[in-house]
Amino acid sequence: MNYSLGNMLCRGDSLDSDGLSLNLQFATDKTLTARKGPTPVFTRASAATYYGPLVDYGSLTAFISNSISSDRSEWSQDDGTQFIRIYYTSTRWVIEVTVGEDVTEYFAALGTEFRPEQANWSASGAPFTPTTSSTFGLVRVGTNEPRFDHNTTAPNACRGLLIEESRTNLVFPSASFSTQTRTVTAGSHTFSFYGTGTVVLSGAAIATITGTGAFPTRTTLTFTTTAGSLTLTRTGSVTQAQLELGGFATSYIPTTSASVVRSLDVCSISSIASFYGSGAGTIFTGTQFNGASQLNGVCGFFAGTNQVAISRLVNNTRAVTFGNAPNLTINSGTLASTLFVKSAFAFNTNDGSFANNGVSAGTSTSVGIPSVTTFGIGTNGSQTMQSGTISEIKVFKKRLANAKLLTITV
Repeated sequence: MNYSLGNMLCRGDSLDSDGLSLNLQFATDKTLTARKGPTPVFTRASAATYYGPLVDYGSLTAFISNSISSDRSEWSQDDGTQFIRIYYTSTRWVIEVTVGEDVTEYFAALGTEFRPEQANWSASGAPFTPTTSSTFGLVRVGTNEPRFDHNTTAPNACRGLLIEESRTNLVFPSASFSTQTRTVTAGSHTFSFYGTGTVVLSGAAIATITGTGAFPTRTTLTFTTTAGSLTLTRTGSVTQAQLELGGFATSYIPTTSASVVRSLDVCSISSIASFYGSGAGTIFTGTQFNGASQLNGVCGFFAGTNQVAISRLVNNTRAVTFGNAPNLTINSGTLASTLFVKSAFAFNTNDGSFANNGVSAGTSTSVGIPSVTTFGIGTNGSQTMQSGTISEIKVFKKRLANAKLLTITV
């Protein structure tokens, strides 16, 4: 599937004439930098992973200079067979690679930038067999670093900016999972892993999870637990295991000796004067959720509870959008939770229209345009986008015609 809609939106006419004021092409550009308008600010208080292209270690010097910086405390990647991790502890940098290999080449590539710190390096494993840039796997990035997730099947197209709620991996160690017992609360939990082994659940939940394939094939099961002890008994190959509270699997959270929290992704633009049409405009987005959840904000303008935004209720039932919440709700009908959806919401005072994938979702003549101050990405100010990717966002200073909404969302 082509997640870049830039060419489709042009259709031979000028987007500028339509009042295009913000153009974010996350899937195509793999960056937060806007093609037009201000660039969003992104924060996340923890490390995180995504599925994407691995670094070519034939150019290790470039890897070191590009991947280790003052605002990144950790970097790692894993293609299912080979592994490298570089991170900073309270006293030194550490390199870890596949067990039994020589790390001499890594130190040789550090260069003058890290020479003052070389006395504080330690290492295990190494020489690491270089992978190619066409290899995909799990990439781990540091705090405050956005993730541009990719499909796990060829041609591994970029899906866009990954935005997720905070989740905790309750099992440890996760990379090479072994039988263990963990304390869980009552509610929906999801267990996921790579491999062809089997995990039998007992205690707080009863189930058998059989692996469906080696990396990157991920097996997941959602089940309901009672509060208490959950025993997970492993047989065979089970790697990158994750047990999390929630109704679907999120990106992999590596653990070693304790549970680990992945923090919430936060992305927004705080100054909207240059691209907001002062009460009239259109918001376009391409988005895909990774699983069913409650009401999620995709993107939009907001200030407190006031919002002009696109949201989706993705319990396999419908998509909704809000004008001056809760005064406007346009029901789009049934949309599968994991469906890639192109949506457009055009608004003016008492004149709103919504479309999804080339189909009108409805109109409204009762639209109150509130005072707003911020543009949220993966949120509408009150609901955060749960486990999903945004391929692109376009904002227009004009209320586009209803027919135009159908054209740009095909």
